[in-house]
Amino acid sequence: MITQQGTVANWLYILIEGQAEVVLSSEGEQRQVNIINGGEAGSFFGEMGLLTGAPRAANVIALTDVECYRLDKEAFEQVIKARPVIAEEISRTMAKRDADLSMAKNDLDRETRDRLAAAQHDELLVKIRHFFGL
Repeated sequence: MITQQGTVANWLYILIEGQAEVVLSSEGEQRQVNIINGGEAGSFFGEMGLLTGAPRAANVIALTDVECYRLDKEAFEQVIKARPVIAEEISRTMAKRDADLSMAKNDLDRETRDRLAAAQHDELLVKIRHFFGL
């Protein structure tokens, strides 16, 4: 277990190596939401907790040996100010992941999930830019 659903932590994890599974626990059921592969685009997690202080929305479980970097807000702020384009990728990934969680919780179809993600992307990007003063 790398992160546990419901806990509060203000860190972003960057998965460098290995594979991790994102699992939603709801009413005694476990639902796979995503697989994160180290070194690929979007191989980070914990962004919502870092940016909002919200509790972890799902469990992240290592499927293999993994190597992660863990960034707190100050370290992440240095990275995003040096490369503001990262805000675009993070907001897109956050919107998709939030829609994936809604899909898993509410049995939504993929078309509805995609509409939710598109609708949230711009709003999240504005919030991230404001949060970090970009």
